[in-house]
Amino acid sequence: MRSTSSTSPCALVKAYAKVGAKSVAESAAPMIKWIENPPAKRLTVDDRGEPVDLSLKAFDKGDASRLVGVTEELLRGR
Repeated sequence: MRSTSSTSPCALVKAYAKVGAKSVAESAAPMIKWIENPPAKRLTVDDRGEPVDLSLKAFDKGDASRLVGVTEELLRGR
């Protein structure tokens, strides 16, 4: 099915990049900061400079273990 929009997806991505994208230097700055001054905690999650609560469902250890198992099984089946 064809889109009825006259704007191509590529044009939309380029337009968004002009207003929402960061330069390489801006994107790399937080990583450089962490490399030069590592966080004290063993596992630290940061979202645009704000700490993320590791008790969120997205960080569930059981889910992570299942994901490892499924990934390993998929890779063995290559």
